[in-house]
This record gives sequence, C-alpha cells and structure tokens, in this order.
Amino acid sequence: MTEQQATNFIMLQYRDLRPEDFEMLCNLDEGVPRRGTAPRSLVQSFPKMKAGDCGVSECRVCLQGVSPQEEVLMLPCQHGFHEACITKWACEYRGDCPLCGKSLVQTD
Repeated sequence: MTEQQATNFIMLQYRDLRPEDFEMLCNLDEGVPRRGTAPRSLVQSFPKMKAGDCGVSECRVCLQGVSPQEEVLMLPCQHGFHEACITKWACEYRGDCPLCGKSLVQTD
C-alpha cells in the first residue's frame, strides 16, 4: 500500500462515506488480488426494470438515489443497480453482487 493509499484509508475510516468516495475506494482496492470478474456480455444480458416496479430506491454501488421511473439492471439475486455502476463493479472488480455476494457467473 502506498503512502497516499494509507492516508486515504485512514481518512475514510473516521467519516461517513459519500457517493464521490467510490473512485477513492476503488483505488484502495488496486493492490488486492482480484477474484473472478464477470464477462460484460453476461452483465448486459440481465433484465432491466423500472426502479419503482422492483422496489429499488438507491444504487448501492454509487449510493445515489434512483427515481421510480429510472431503469435499473436486475441481477439474478433480485438486487437492482444503475447499469453503468454494476457493469463497472462486476466486470472490473468482482463478479458477484455487492449486497449479498452471490456470484454472477453460474458454475454448474
């Protein structure tokens, strides 16, 4: 961990996280070995629904509110997120749901 990453980590420990902290958190994670990620084609194949129809009021990746008429991408575990947010998360960081941890890549 670099000195800047250590400083950022200490700052984040003692305050409430804000949506703009997402990139800083991702940078802290750079040195951690990645678990499997999901193929972009798989993530893009998940259904889109209106947030109001599936009870989503906040994207739990970026922590921004979601209007009832806005479309969200529904994962197989029935958690919904902004399409851009969950695509970045699943394809670049971890191939599982950020809320429940269920893998997006089914291994039968």
